[in-house]
Amino acid sequence: MTTPSEVEYSIFSPGFHSQRITTNGTTLHVRVGGAGPAVILLHGYGETGDMWSPLAAKLAATCTVIIPDLRGMGLSDRPAGGYDKKTQGHDVAGVLDALEVEQADLVTMISATWSGMPLPRNILPGCGGSF
Repeated sequence: MTTPSEVEYSIFSPGFHSQRITTNGTTLHVRVGGAGPAVILLHGYGETGDMWSPLAAKLAATCTVIIPDLRGMGLSDRPAGGYDKKTQGHDVAGVLDALEVEQADLVTMISATWSGMPLPRNILPGCGGSF
């Protein structure tokens, strides 16, 4: 039987690829596409990065778009712990480090618990614009 992580699928436009990034004691499923200043899109609780597909297609015209499935969600690993904001902030920083991204715009769901999340590095404006 094939598990979801073994099946290659994409609801994202051509030019996006998926990869697994090991960081901070877990491995995250991450989609990356486009070129230009970086923007990272973080989904809310109970969602996955797939929710960003329509916006990602628009942003990819002018930005490098980074879309992880957060720990325990989607195709990312499900470790026993580490679901607090601080740990997940380090997960996100680890993704950016692995991709050699020094700064990025941060886009989150308004209903997500990310507002006020302490990221362990500065995430600075880069992509800009209205979407």
